[in-house]
Amino acid sequence: MAAGQWIAQWGLHLNSQPVEYVLVANDDAFIILEARIDGIRVGRAVCSRDGGRLQLGDIEVELEMPRSHRSLASRLTRRLTGCTPMQLRGRGIGRELLKRVLQAADSAGVSEVWGNVTQADLERSPFLLTWYQRYGFELEATDDESVQGSVCKVVRR
Repeated sequence: MAAGQWIAQWGLHLNSQPVEYVLVANDDAFIILEARIDGIRVGRAVCSRDGGRLQLGDIEVELEMPRSHRSLASRLTRRLTGCTPMQLRGRGIGRELLKRVLQAADSAGVSEVWGNVTQADLERSPFLLTWYQRYGFELEATDDESVQGSVCKVVRR
């Protein structure tokens, strides 16, 4: 499937705006998927392919909507009440990014999906290892492929 042709909306709506998932690249070298709200990238998954293996480079979701793209009502409410802006994490965007990357990998015949988890990753997201295990990943010791600072590898075969 060519990049840009795989655009789908998922049932998640944030401030009445659907999250759109766009496959930016899907070729022999990369799978790159973006989550967008109103055309603005709020998350992405970047993976590199090496034959039948796919390395999860990064799956990230912004903390909040960029200030320039918040509605006037939400900006006024925040100013008057002191409420924080709309949080994006914890709303299923990262989960959907991972699920769609795994679907693309399965469709492409990828036999192994793997990634590194660093101490910094765990400090930002203490539940990260459990999250990967929920999607069929196994925890393995670091090896010569692991990036510096990795505490473990996550592997799905």
